[in-house]
Amino acid sequence: MNEQLAKEVVGKLVDVISQQAREHLPSYVQSNWIDALSEVLSAGLYHKLVAVLVEIQVVNIEADVVEIIDSREE
Repeated sequence: MNEQLAKEVVGKLVDVISQQAREHLPSYVQSNWIDALSEVLSAGLYHKLVAVLVEIQVVNIEADVVEIIDSREE
């Protein structure tokens, strides 16, 4: 997968996670949880996810589900 597409996939994944947090977490923890997610992403998780997706040969995306299959040799 090329890097631009990988960034788009990670962006959509983050959007879905944030939306699910807004829908399912109690209001008193939502902003703290979303702030913590943002902090973890900016600490390097975002770049690591992009790097993994760039290396993956097959990615299946259906609705709100992202399936990542790592078929690299160990």
